[in-house]
Amino acid sequence: MSNADRKRYAELVAEVDAADLIRAQKIVAKAVQTARDAWLPSHLIAEALLLELESCITAEDQHVVANFLRNLADAIDRDSLKKVNYH
Repeated sequence: MSNADRKRYAELVAEVDAADLIRAQKIVAKAVQTARDAWLPSHLIAEALLLELESCITAEDQHVVANFLRNLADAIDRDSLKKVNYH
């Protein structure tokens, strides 16, 4: 496979991944909204999402997911510093 072919292949994979990500996000957003509409507590919805994420993780991407979750936790911490805590 030539470099041009590899580049085109990588571009096609990126396009399909982008479309699949949008589709997956819409499906997950609909499921989260269904849970909210059922008056489920937000912390339980988040926990359920984490359980589902854990079931999707394969050995080859566990480090990527772990780094993503660390970054997410850092972002939540940073954001929580901006909010008034009434509890």
